[in-house]
Amino acid sequence: MQSRSFYRWLIMMLLIDLLVGCGTGKPSGTGKPSGTDPHTYHGIVLPTSRPIGAIPIEPPAAWLISKGSATLAASGGYCYQGACVDMTLPQNRTDLAQVALVRPAAITIIINSPSVKESSVRLGRWINQPTALFDFPGMYELPVERTTDGTLTVLTFALEGEISNTVLVVSTTFSGKDESGDASYLWRLNPAP
Repeated sequence: MQSRSFYRWLIMMLLIDLLVGCGTGKPSGTGKPSGTDPHTYHGIVLPTSRPIGAIPIEPPAAWLISKGSATLAASGGYCYQGACVDMTLPQNRTDLAQVALVRPAAITIIINSPSVKESSVRLGRWINQPTALFDFPGMYELPVERTTDGTLTVLTFALEGEISNTVLVVSTTFSGKDESGDASYLWRLNPAP
């Protein structure tokens, strides 16, 4: 009989954990309500980010800019403001952004937060077999310059090697007055026709 009450207690704790979550109750991004992403960056229109389902706390949006065009990132897994979300394997995603680039490509990544303290940009070869985000074949880190521009973090780098059928993964760590945690963003890359 005692094991039955233990299981009830365990189920109740799991339900409370699911309902309460590990969040702080702060809004997403830089403390702004959802939908207040900047509309342009140096004259380039930034597509509005979409909510990630019913998750009340989400990391700031990110965009890849190349040749005067911005492409919204697919959000990877994150632990941001106390809310933690695992990502579906990239091959199972229906929202994975695809970008056609001309080589060599000057790339700018815009993150809707000035609080990025660490960043890593990696490129790997896309495969159709289910693969964890950082386990793509031949994945390597690219040298990146990180600056801030008002309320945005700007990452710049060049892609000079092969970009056919690749995946670009940006990992960030946030540490600021109103935000903390980490997040990853991804795009599929192919050469422009």
